[in-house]
Amino acid sequence: MDKLNKRFPIYSKMIGLYPAGYRKEYGRQILQTTADMLDNSVSSGSKARIWLKVAVDLPLNIAKQQIQYSGVYMKDTPSYIKTTSVISGLLLLPFFIALAANGLDKAINNHTLYNSWLWRRPVLGLWVLYLPLTAFLLAGASYLLYLIRHRRTSWLKRVLDVKHSWPVIIPAVIALGILFIIAFHDSVQCWVQTPTHLVTHMQQAWRCSVNNQSLPAFRKLL
Repeated sequence: MDKLNKRFPIYSKMIGLYPAGYRKEYGRQILQTTADMLDNSVSSGSKARIWLKVAVDLPLNIAKQQIQYSGVYMKDTPSYIKTTSVISGLLLLPFFIALAANGLDKAINNHTLYNSWLWRRPVLGLWVLYLPLTAFLLAGASYLLYLIRHRRTSWLKRVLDVKHSWPVIIPAVIALGILFIIAFHDSVQCWVQTPTHLVTHMQQAWRCSVNNQSLPAFRKLL
């Protein structure tokens, strides 16, 4: 273990972010497997691909194990639900980081980041639209897969089985909320006073939204 720690000083420290129980059981094996793959690589390109895979997998696995060892997941929650929930959560993270950064800048410097690169395309479209949309599709697909695959109980029980499916329901709802707010954030006055007005007067509400500057800008991102 000491030799592996000396060979991979940064990587071994990153593995220290795993829960203590998981690190004790699998820490050496993770380092040894990485060392074996690198030793069997014949080119610098293949070694670079190994490190790229490690860089992508490591934060996801650490987050997954931290959540799992904390007892948040049910023991019989499917592994694809756990994995998808972590990925969806990470995809939503930039949205909240950007809003928090903007709020801190407003509180500290008394101005916002609206004129910065963060609020300009294509970066704006990435964290406002495409990442939340991807999170919604991943979480929704995982939830549908859960409903289809677990047929030991009735369809209604599977739908209501939030004990096992909540890890993907929550990011799906949050992502959908983000997309909804972004689409209507400056045109809410068109219908929010009476929500049924949107359904019963769809054309009028649409014209009101189109006259607003935010919706055409949103459509350009699509």
